[in-house]
Amino acid sequence: MSIAVYNTLRAQQGSAKRLGSQLPELTAARLIVESQLVDAQQLQESVQSIEANAGWAMWRDALVLCTTLDSARQDVIEGQWCNEQVSLSARLVAPQQYRLVRMHSETDTGADQVYRDQRVLLRDGLDEQHAIYRLWYQKQNTPLLSETAEPTEQWAWRPVAQQFMGWHTSQALQKENS
Repeated sequence: MSIAVYNTLRAQQGSAKRLGSQLPELTAARLIVESQLVDAQQLQESVQSIEANAGWAMWRDALVLCTTLDSARQDVIEGQWCNEQVSLSARLVAPQQYRLVRMHSETDTGADQVYRDQRVLLRDGLDEQHAIYRLWYQKQNTPLLSETAEPTEQWAWRPVAQQFMGWHTSQALQKENS
């Protein structure tokens, strides 16, 4: 299904009742993903370079909401950071070696990729209530008459990435609920 057809279906009066739920808003864009292996020092420099306005890090003994990495500690297990344009995701893959994934998007209304934002409820004890993740989907360009594709898979939108986009603050929640 093309994004134009999807948006037409989404906008139809009573579509939520007929479909059983409200279809999420999808935005066409192009996701750019860069991945590399880095050491702890390079990870710290990368996080510092994006000047993150939101983020979190999981250390061996705590989960902390932070926009930089503590230079005194070398025991980070994984983390995610973002600013308005770029997000970073890091995961420990070997002693002092991390898989660093950098994601950003470009506006492209003709792209075979779309995204939607989703709020994720966080556990108690953290300063924020919800995280925002951008869920990316890629259009399967399987020919309609392909013998290898299942009928339900033809032209389907497949999930390809999850991008950390920051926090949904309690003030924003209060405005939505009022």
